[in-house]
Amino acid sequence: MKASEPRQADPYEVMKRSRRFDLIFKLSLARAMLSGDAGAIREAETAYLESVRARNGFYEDVPPRNCPADFLAAFRRTFQSIRDRGYDPALGAIPVDAAGEVLNGAHRLVSCIACSVPCWVVESDCHLAGGSVMRTFVKGHIHPAVLNWGVRKYFELVPDGCLKEEFGSPGDYPELPFPDWRARNRGAWRFKVKPALSWTWYSLTLPFKRGEAREKQLRRILRERRKISGFAALADYWRDRKDGE
Repeated sequence: MKASEPRQADPYEVMKRSRRFDLIFKLSLARAMLSGDAGAIREAETAYLESVRARNGFYEDVPPRNCPADFLAAFRRTFQSIRDRGYDPALGAIPVDAAGEVLNGAHRLVSCIACSVPCWVVESDCHLAGGSVMRTFVKGHIHPAVLNWGVRKYFELVPDGCLKEEFGSPGDYPELPFPDWRARNRGAWRFKVKPALSWTWYSLTLPFKRGEAREKQLRRILRERRKISGFAALADYWRDRKDGE
């Protein structure tokens, strides 16, 4: 249930109050697309897709998305619409909770920031259910190079944001080279072998679970399967994509 009427807001001020770590990857990509610099776009796309992989394994029910290309295409559509026509209130306001935390509409928010366009927000009595805070990406085994890249970008693009208190200082996050997603990490333990072993164990022990324990086990199985398929999808995406696309 919505607790207020939609209002116009400064999107940067909205982001400053949010503890969602995924927003910085989205904002970096929006700014890169606005610049038109092919190298910056490629770098930001690489970081953005790895953040999506670590967060949900390239799977969302609403709207339905199940591969890297789906997420990038949706991002580009939102960005181009706001860049060319501004924020259309008919699309709906960005919901925030009473503390100002962003609940949905992240692509719209960062596109407005990059394009210097005011957004519309509405206060909701819902709360962020999780899935976008820093620990989610760590649990999803986000690559250290991308994690450090995201934190450094946060210091650069949101210098007065509330997440700085969690990060320490930029010097704690050295620049590391991005891996070759097409080859080296395909067989990495944390991306493939460990989730496969976990999936096997959870599947074998599932018949012995009942009630809530069974439901929890099924969620674990789904989570491990998405880890495996998410990395395979990311590796295949970069393997099949031509340079300069």
